[in-house]
Amino acid sequence: SDVYKRQYQRRVHGIQRFQIHGASSVSKTARKLLLAANWKSHGSISTISNLVNNVLNKTVFDPKKIDFLVQPPSIYLPLVLNLLTNKGIQICAQNHSYYGTGAYTGEVAAVQLKDMGIKWSMVGHSERKSYFNETNEIVANKTKLGVEQGLNICLLYTSDAADEGLG
Repeated sequence: SDVYKRQYQRRVHGIQRFQIHGASSVSKTARKLLLAANWKSHGSISTISNLVNNVLNKTVFDPKKIDFLVQPPSIYLPLVLNLLTNKGIQICAQNHSYYGTGAYTGEVAAVQLKDMGIKWSMVGHSERKSYFNETNEIVANKTKLGVEQGLNICLLYTSDAADEGLG
């Protein structure tokens, strides 16, 4: 629907070959740079605490010009939420479930991320596509679910996806 399309356009940001694309409804002059730091499956309580306290909390930048996202492994989301005092830096989940809540062992639902205070989730990562066989259809459904739950989506896509009209 047009309402969903407008909502989707406002909340989805795309990254392709380090070029930042704002939502299509935003003018070029109003676009902000999106800087997303994906920590993948790296870190420990000690190293993440050190990084947040000694680097991120002391980082100075203009949040009117940059959306700065950090993407810790999901097990460390509560730790980063508790330690991060730099209000300009936002926390982004590396993924959310294709499903809502329910009997989906090991999955984290978009509504649970939102409940925790997470405002962003990343979908479409090439590693998810290659290691977990996530298709563009799965990515589209995860994007829709995340947006419906009120998350901002950091949508990653390849030139193949752009050619299919997803980028």
